[in-house]
Amino acid sequence: MRFEPAQIEAFAARLADARAAKGWTRQQVVDAVDGVSEPQQIYNYEQGRRAPERADVVMALERALDLPAGALCRHLGFGPVDEQLAPAEVADAIAADPRLSLDAKRQLLSAYRRLTR
Repeated sequence: MRFEPAQIEAFAARLADARAAKGWTRQQVVDAVDGVSEPQQIYNYEQGRRAPERADVVMALERALDLPAGALCRHLGFGPVDEQLAPAEVADAIAADPRLSLDAKRQLLSAYRRLTR
């Protein structure tokens, strides 16, 4: 599957934010998700170097990180996700904003998390 750079950036920012919010290491994510075999994969996903090609891996990441259904999938075009049943969170909106660089998304997500604790 071929993703647009903006899709990968949105996925990367949301994944990194979700992992940080849960307080997990990359290894803990690997241990919790079938289809991810090493921490380097999670690092590459979070850096926007690549994205999972399989929807089941993305959905497993959502479950492991306690995200609502579609929180990661929607950025990569996996679905179906009923927008009425799964409204976008602030973090999803930040991650999906094409006007922000990956670094800006990470900074804004981090600030948002600090302010809402």
